[in-house]
Amino acid sequence: MKRRVHTAPLDKWIDENGPNGLVKFAIKSELSPATLTKVRGGYVPPKAITRRKIYLALGVTEDEIFPVERSTGKRAAG
Repeated sequence: MKRRVHTAPLDKWIDENGPNGLVKFAIKSELSPATLTKVRGGYVPPKAITRRKIYLALGVTEDEIFPVERSTGKRAAG
């Protein structure tokens, strides 16, 4: 199973917290702005602790921001 990123909650928090929203969220989550920028671009942090810092700071569950991508059961030909 693979996780993906649902960025809407993070984007909303950052947008609602002014021009320095990214920096404010970085402080709140104890993560670097660079890491958060990657997440906003679709990067799923491999470490559970990093994902945890993000979803706890947002007040959501892990599955709300990093849902598990269900496989279709189809295998690639080859």
